Amino acid sequence: MKTRTFALAAIGAAIMSASAVPAMAADEQKKGSSMTYADLDLDTSAGRAELSQRFDQAAREKCGVTSDKPKSSAKYCYKTTSQQYRYYVADILRDHDKKKAEGLALR
Repeated sequence: MKTRTFALAAIGAAIMSASAVPAMAADEQKKGSSMTYADLDLDTSAGRAELSQRFDQAAREKCGVTSDKPKSSAKYCYKTTSQQYRYYVADILRDHDKKKAEGLALR
């Protein structure tokens, strides 16, 4: 029982420390951004590289990273947002490859 109480206390402490993120960074992450990739040929390495570049640029714009020395809150925002966007890119490419493979299998 003591172990469970300790574990719950540790989880609570972790949640409290995670919520100590600078308010400015949290506000910056709420900003929306949009971009399109319908014009890219995701069958080519150039198209895939451009997709990654567009998501990286979207993360920079969302977080206000416009200089070589951004504020720490902007750096934190960019770090977390760009990581999430890398997952989006991977999902998009995986879906594209899956649809392409299914299309070839149907022929």
